[in-house]
Amino acid sequence: MTKTSKFMKLVLGLLSFSLILGILANLVVPKNLSATCFIIILALVSFFFLPQLRTWTNRLSPEQIQKIIYLSLALILGIQVSILYFMPATVYHDPFRVLSQAEVLSTGDTHWQYSTYFWRYPNNVALTAMLAKWFMFTNLIHLSTNTALHILTLLFLDTFILLSLKFIVEVGKKNSLGITAFFIFSPWAYTYYLQVFYSDLPILCTLLICLIILKKWPTFSKKQRWLNGFILWIAVLFGQLVKPNLIVFAIAVLIVGGTLWLKHRKTHHYLLVPLTVILLGFTLATPLKVQLAHAVNFVPNTRYELPATHWIWMSYDPKGSGMYKGKDVVKMMNLPNKNRRQKYLNHALPQRLETLGPLGLVKRWVQKAAILLNVSDISTAYTSGFIEAPSIYQKIQPFMMQYGNIVMRFCFIFIYGLSLMGCFSLLRMPKIPYEPILNLALISAVGYVAFHTLVWETESRYGQSLLPLLLVVCACTAGLYQPAAARIKNIRFNHLQTAASLGVLLSVIALISGFSWQTPKTQDVIVAAQKSQLSAQYAAKWQEIGPHSVVTQGVNLNHAANYFSVSVLPEAQLEIRLVNLNTNNHYCLKPGSTIFKYRGHLPKGRYQIVLKNRVLKTQPIKTVQTKRYELTPHPLKIDGETWQHTSLLYIAVDKI
Repeated sequence: MTKTSKFMKLVLGLLSFSLILGILANLVVPKNLSATCFIIILALVSFFFLPQLRTWTNRLSPEQIQKIIYLSLALILGIQVSILYFMPATVYHDPFRVLSQAEVLSTGDTHWQYSTYFWRYPNNVALTAMLAKWFMFTNLIHLSTNTALHILTLLFLDTFILLSLKFIVEVGKKNSLGITAFFIFSPWAYTYYLQVFYSDLPILCTLLICLIILKKWPTFSKKQRWLNGFILWIAVLFGQLVKPNLIVFAIAVLIVGGTLWLKHRKTHHYLLVPLTVILLGFTLATPLKVQLAHAVNFVPNTRYELPATHWIWMSYDPKGSGMYKGKDVVKMMNLPNKNRRQKYLNHALPQRLETLGPLGLVKRWVQKAAILLNVSDISTAYTSGFIEAPSIYQKIQPFMMQYGNIVMRFCFIFIYGLSLMGCFSLLRMPKIPYEPILNLALISAVGYVAFHTLVWETESRYGQSLLPLLLVVCACTAGLYQPAAARIKNIRFNHLQTAASLGVLLSVIALISGFSWQTPKTQDVIVAAQKSQLSAQYAAKWQEIGPHSVVTQGVNLNHAANYFSVSVLPEAQLEIRLVNLNTNNHYCLKPGSTIFKYRGHLPKGRYQIVLKNRVLKTQPIKTVQTKRYELTPHPLKIDGETWQHTSLLYIAVDKI
């Protein structure tokens, strides 16, 4: 066995282990035995019908499959536009800070003092600068910021879906209908990636575009190679600017390119040019990033900036889980500058590793990999519910949330399973055939898992970078395990029926027994919300109101609620009431340290938040203000004066 084959066997083994861990993580997290049993049943049924689905897919002509894809895309687009129009979500944390500063830059204001966020996390400066250019263009044609963002999310999201389906049809036709069903029926295309524009979605497009162009490169004419080479360069340059962890892909390109140069130059020499173009894109990203920062007048501030080792140190907190930890950030910010933080980390990081010990490290790696590959909370990332969802949806919202969670987990188990079957098929071969694009996808996938497992902090969002890579693996290995599928088809039906029945029976027994798992819980319904803000931790500037000033803002409850809260600053001396404009009933909110809240029945209807300054001095209140981004349909009013694109921070919930 050659060294290349041994290396790829190792890569396949590591990816297989990771995929098995991802399947298990999506089966059991979150802990809800009913959901787990239902997913197991879905998996058994899918396994049973997979050969039949492949056979039926093979009978379809290319024209028929193309019609199915375009009809599916039309259906997906129709649902997406309806969601954006009727049910926009309230966006918070990093994506909101990026769009807020981009709006400021688009007006010609290049000040960065509105928040310390970008001094702490300068990696998002390039994304913000490019988004500002987009806003400048959409401002010229009089589009709102909301519409501009929706166009971007639709453009990136549906481009990714279209390219994925077309590539799978061309390369791995047998899996095309299964992947089409994933995009139609799972919440993946209708939630986070639709409602929030951030760096996660562009990076998926970058990876997929690169792999598709590389796969098709031998079929291109000279003119097409020039065009696609330029697209390749732009995609890599853009991807590295918005998401620095794309460097994992660069390492994979170096490995594949080096192997190709040393051992397969005669047969695959044509790939050396596009691989070089990719590396050129990575090389130029750094100086371009500096130029973008200079163009928007951004100057780094070491008083707030965090060293790279901070993220490693944070991921190995013995009391944490490998994810972002606010207490660690507070500890860093208590130190005066970046150099002092780095000096502290030079001895603090080895201490944490020593505290965990060998077994603790292995446990942490497994824990981080499981979080990375679990998708149960992707749908709600960076959102805090719908601003004002229609009444008809809120009645079924708990069911839709449970449905979405189960289907999302099942779909990724299905994708992980198809990829795992491909890996096992390759592992069984005495000698793995040299396929550079497949190798690039496999090595990149292992690289991303290794990076967020061994080095960086982890989140389920980061694991989404594997999706385009695994889709390529599914497509390129679709024909390898067909003989196995054919053997399954030839097994006597009663044996399959017995196995399926046994699986269902075990699931039912597990459901009845309950183990020590949590019992199913009905989801709370977020009736109305506005949670976008720049945050006090980043020194956000707050609105000030004069003595005895009155602030009002409308809010519609399209469903009954039993909890309502308004965020305030610590030690706020305010009086806050919620007034039902239909009945004129007044509900006084109880003061708290950071929120005023009301617990009790709030019938469906039109309401108004009334906030009053109780003291004879000016005091700040917690609000958020944008340039053109519409936070809610109801602008804030201060002493009767309307403040467009300004809002309080509030949430109404029907707690079940």
